[in-house]
Amino acid sequence: MINITLARLRLICDGLEFCDSCQSHKFLVGLTWDSRQIQAHNIFVAMPGQKSDGNNFIEDAILKGAGAVIATKKPNEQTLDLANEFLCPIIVVNRDILSVLEDLAAYWRQQLDAVVIGITGSSGKTSTKEYLMSILEQSNRVCGTAENKNNEYGVVQTVLNASKDCEYLIVELGMRGLGQIEHLCSYVKPNIGIITNIGSSHLELLGTRQNIALAKTELALNLCDSGAVFLNADNDMTAFSIETILNAGKDTNIFTFGLNNLDNFELNASWENVVINDDATCTFDLNFNLDSSKTHINNIKLGIAGKHNLYNSCSCALCAKYLGVSLEDIKSGIENTSNTSLRMQIDKALSGCVIVNDSYNANPDSMKASLDTFYQMKCEGKKFVCLGDMGELGENEDQLHYQVGAHFASLPFDYLICIGPLAKNYALAAIDAGYDKNRIFQFDDKIDVCKFLKKNLRFNDLLLLKASRFMQLETISLSLQGQIED
Repeated sequence: MINITLARLRLICDGLEFCDSCQSHKFLVGLTWDSRQIQAHNIFVAMPGQKSDGNNFIEDAILKGAGAVIATKKPNEQTLDLANEFLCPIIVVNRDILSVLEDLAAYWRQQLDAVVIGITGSSGKTSTKEYLMSILEQSNRVCGTAENKNNEYGVVQTVLNASKDCEYLIVELGMRGLGQIEHLCSYVKPNIGIITNIGSSHLELLGTRQNIALAKTELALNLCDSGAVFLNADNDMTAFSIETILNAGKDTNIFTFGLNNLDNFELNASWENVVINDDATCTFDLNFNLDSSKTHINNIKLGIAGKHNLYNSCSCALCAKYLGVSLEDIKSGIENTSNTSLRMQIDKALSGCVIVNDSYNANPDSMKASLDTFYQMKCEGKKFVCLGDMGELGENEDQLHYQVGAHFASLPFDYLICIGPLAKNYALAAIDAGYDKNRIFQFDDKIDVCKFLKKNLRFNDLLLLKASRFMQLETISLSLQGQIED
């Protein structure tokens, strides 16, 4: 985590300081904007907010041992007295607090000797990060994004939390518009990039998939030195990304993974002999073609369900191979990667039904992947699919929901439960495809969904929950487990 002298902090913040009697050589260690997490000598950032204003928690932070405070409002006399008593300087900044945090992250990035790996894409970022961390942690000191904190604040937090002695720093890079990843790269300064895929997420904000590809490809265009980028050869926008990189005159090293060769780019990593297990995990063989040398890893068992994780794990294996990681560490890392919360998470209902809780987020591609994975899971009872709305899809949102419904109908599921105003398109597509309308149930409210499921789910049944984050379908699982009341 960040280590910085008070003198350097003053210089970066460039604010008005109160309780300035502390010596400039005072060392500060770590930074947080959650006063509940304050430890001795931490920097507390009094983050302004709509629900809670961090400036109201400065005294709590000082009492817990904060070494310095960055505030956005002048403290009152009581707070100043406490700051003087505990020799805790308060620096009041008169600019956007995020810009202050980014300047601090830029400073700390300059102090790190780590190889920094940026990961972006329309889906699969967090799973890919988990695979890569697991592989590299076999023999190295690794830091990375916590959970799925990949927005502008999460990226800052990831860099600031990196330990000085880490050898690899893995940073998830989310985006909501053109230029954002370029900006994040200005202080993250990644050496290597992985672009998982280009899908339909953020169409509402970017308008076209070409614009989404341009936004994601900013990672490849902003790597330190020559850098290396790893691209999904089977994604239909990858050729456009490569053309964008080449037209920019970058000498970025481009590597591809998947099943199909691109023009002038032979695959560097692929898989074969895939076996789908009863729990929808895969066992497979992995092939590398790197530096004119072909190597193989046989009989790898994915620790996370879903055939789509062949892409996520393969991209990380290729990146690790490029970095010189042993084949043994690559295999062990892949096999020991576990799920993150609300991603194909297995819960158990009071009825004995198994719940596949994939409710963290959704877009059309991840919806289809989740349905495919659920289809591959062994089930002795009935299979119930509960799908909610997907967000940020723009003017084609009805059509994109309809496509997911058509994909649902192509698989032999027993029941479809739709929740939300856009979810009606799942039902329309399924009926148009010949699915029995008597096995489709539509709801506006999660409470009604819970009542229906509690009445109809039986022991040995399987239930899939999938929707965008704002739908919070995990509450259905909690209700079925008896952890919350309807």
